[in-house]
Amino acid sequence: MRKGRGLWPFFMAKRLAWQILVDFLSLPIYY
Repeated sequence: MRKGRGLWPFFMAKRLAWQILVDFLSLPIYY
């Protein structure tokens, strides 16, 4: 699994961006 180490930051950034996007889209629903 050493080969997949370079993709780790990409997956982390993708997950973080997706979480922010979901929070941003759900804002008008809550307020």
